[in-house]
Amino acid sequence: GVSVMRKKNTCSILILVILLCCIPVCLASAADTDDGGRGQVADQAGLLTGAEVKNLQELAEDAGQSTHWDIMLVSTQDAGGMGAVSYAEAWADAHTVGDNGVICLIDMENRELVVSAFGEAIYYLTDQRKEDILDAAYEGASEGNYYKAFQSMAEGVRDAYWSGIPDDQYTYDEETGEIIEYASREKRLVWWEILLAAGFAAAAGGI
Repeated sequence: GVSVMRKKNTCSILILVILLCCIPVCLASAADTDDGGRGQVADQAGLLTGAEVKNLQELAEDAGQSTHWDIMLVSTQDAGGMGAVSYAEAWADAHTVGDNGVICLIDMENRELVVSAFGEAIYYLTDQRKEDILDAAYEGASEGNYYKAFQSMAEGVRDAYWSGIPDDQYTYDEETGEIIEYASREKRLVWWEILLAAGFAAAAGGI
């Protein structure tokens, strides 16, 4: 009877070791596939040459990999009756796969340029930074150089990411009226992670 019990214990330990070894692998795999950053150019208005689209595609992909955001450079001649901001938001909903990103739009119908951020990117793309990016982009657009305008927007987004999040940054929830400071958001996330870690520790102790 003793030998059988010892064999069962050995099997249980081996299974536990295998499961514990699999957890980091699963987490690493999820990190590689979840919101890893993408770049895309959609020149629906035909403002760019083939070579310019190729160069901007590389720039958008580089910015996406640097920031881990979806970076989309989009032009349109037909906003479907929507304003430029609404069109950018609708594009993000329809064509992005990650939770964080930026749509850089040249809307020829409304004659407007837009930098629309969502997810984590909102905290980096402050109103002042977006204004600076658009000022540089309008210089190119006013000359009819839409390649330069897109280049300014993509590089401006990437620079905003590397500049980090301002200490006083916050978001405003239009539905609830709540103002959420980024520092408070970080604190809540840290406590959530601590509770999750404690749960895993308790489960491991039970095992």
